[in-house]
Amino acid sequence: PLLTEEGDPTGLQICKACGLTRKNAPKTGYTNLVSHVRSEHGRFEAEMKAASTAATGTLLP
Repeated sequence: PLLTEEGDPTGLQICKACGLTRKNAPKTGYTNLVSHVRSEHGRFEAEMKAASTAATGTLLP
Protein backbone atom coordinates (compact mmCIF):
# COMPACT_ATOMS: atom_id res chain seq x y z
CA PRO A 1 0.00 0.00 0.00
CA LEU A 2 0.96 3.62 -0.50
CA LEU A 3 1.70 5.29 2.85
CA THR A 4 1.91 8.91 3.95
CA GLU A 5 5.16 10.33 5.31
CA GLU A 6 3.87 9.47 8.79
CA GLY A 7 3.32 5.84 7.74
CA ASP A 8 -0.48 5.98 7.58
CA PRO A 9 -2.31 4.19 4.74
CA THR A 10 -3.66 6.36 1.90
CA GLY A 11 -6.15 3.86 0.45
CA LEU A 12 -4.03 3.53 -2.68
CA GLN A 13 -1.94 0.67 -4.02
CA ILE A 14 1.01 1.03 -6.40
CA CYS A 15 1.49 -1.32 -9.35
CA LYS A 16 5.04 -2.64 -9.06
CA ALA A 17 5.20 -3.21 -12.82
CA CYS A 18 4.29 0.30 -14.05
CA GLY A 19 4.04 2.55 -10.99
CA LEU A 20 0.38 3.46 -11.54
CA THR A 21 -1.65 4.06 -8.37
CA ARG A 22 -5.06 2.44 -7.93
CA LYS A 23 -7.73 2.89 -5.26
CA ASN A 24 -8.23 0.04 -2.83
CA ALA A 25 -10.94 0.92 -0.32
CA PRO A 26 -11.03 -1.20 2.85
CA LYS A 27 -13.29 -4.28 2.75
CA THR A 28 -13.95 -3.98 -1.00
CA GLY A 29 -11.57 -6.67 -2.21
CA TYR A 30 -9.03 -6.43 -4.98
CA THR A 31 -11.24 -6.16 -8.09
CA ASN A 32 -9.84 -2.76 -9.12
CA LEU A 33 -6.27 -3.98 -8.72
CA VAL A 34 -6.85 -7.26 -10.56
CA SER A 35 -8.64 -5.52 -13.43
CA HIS A 36 -5.64 -3.20 -13.85
CA VAL A 37 -3.23 -6.13 -14.08
CA ARG A 38 -5.45 -7.96 -16.56
CA SER A 39 -5.98 -4.94 -18.81
CA GLU A 40 -2.51 -3.36 -18.67
CA HIS A 41 -0.24 -6.36 -18.12
CA GLY A 42 -1.88 -9.11 -20.20
CA ARG A 43 1.12 -11.44 -20.14
CA PHE A 44 1.49 -11.31 -16.34
CA GLU A 45 -0.40 -14.55 -15.64
CA ALA A 46 1.52 -16.52 -18.28
CA GLU A 47 4.85 -15.11 -17.08
CA MET A 48 4.10 -16.03 -13.45
CA LYS A 49 3.03 -19.55 -14.43
CA ALA A 50 6.25 -19.99 -16.41
CA ALA A 51 8.50 -18.56 -13.69
CA SER A 52 9.94 -20.65 -10.89
CA THR A 53 8.45 -20.45 -7.41
CA ALA A 54 11.71 -18.99 -6.07
CA ALA A 55 11.67 -16.22 -8.68
CA THR A 56 8.07 -15.13 -8.01
CA GLY A 57 8.16 -15.41 -4.22
CA THR A 58 4.88 -17.29 -4.12
CA LEU A 59 3.87 -20.40 -2.24
CA LEU A 60 2.01 -21.80 -5.24
CA PRO A 61 3.78 -24.31 -7.49
